[in-house]
Amino acid sequence: MGLTGVNVSDRLRLVARIVRLRPRAPRDRVTAWSQFWTGVAGGRLTEPVLWEGRVDAEAVEHERRVAPWFTPGPVVLDVGCGTGWLTAALARSRGVAVGVDVAPDAVALARRSHPGAARFEVADLTDLPTAARLHGDLGDCHVVVRGVLHVLPADQRRALARAVRVLLGDRGRLYLVETNVGGGNLDYLAAAGADAAGIPGPLAQAIQTLPRPGHFGPQERAALFPATHWDLLADGAGRLGLASGPDVAAYWAVLQPHR
Repeated sequence: MGLTGVNVSDRLRLVARIVRLRPRAPRDRVTAWSQFWTGVAGGRLTEPVLWEGRVDAEAVEHERRVAPWFTPGPVVLDVGCGTGWLTAALARSRGVAVGVDVAPDAVALARRSHPGAARFEVADLTDLPTAARLHGDLGDCHVVVRGVLHVLPADQRRALARAVRVLLGDRGRLYLVETNVGGGNLDYLAAAGADAAGIPGPLAQAIQTLPRPGHFGPQERAALFPATHWDLLADGAGRLGLASGPDVAAYWAVLQPHR
């Protein structure tokens, strides 16, 4: 759903619900994500993880998109792996995959959830030396970025893009997929299932604990990965499943640096 046709009174009630939740979210990105995954891993946060709405079907979609472009050889690196579901799926289909996340408890949860399926490491890939260390360890990588760029501020998006370029090396390619809901924050929340009558539990949990999301579409991709330095190999519209019920609009692309 969206906010089209919603009357002013219902909009105000929705805003009031959101305001009551929002002050609990830490402002610092790393702190927020670390606390979120500590809560999930420890059982304090009991709602399903918002962006894990239909992981099995979604993994098939991602594999279908990358299959023509992810050539044999480079390790697949899943950035912002969370519980590790996509890393494990990529390891099954691609042979070797490594998941990284800024939150130690996310990595610990991924290791428990997928023992022996893939390698998981704590790493903040907005830090260029960390990317260089990983590239030294893994060699050239095919990089997967799902649902990360749309929650980063502009400076950290640029930092991640620089790190990705290091990780790709001479052979790797980048696959990104991000939510791309039009309008503002209210429109995003409405698309994710919020309305004047209530906010679904997984969405309310995310509002309380995590940084405010944005969106990432063709315009943002062109600015972050400009045609002067990057080749766009494929892109398109898609949907990402949410645990709050609906799927939301998304954008995906496969890129490589000029070589």
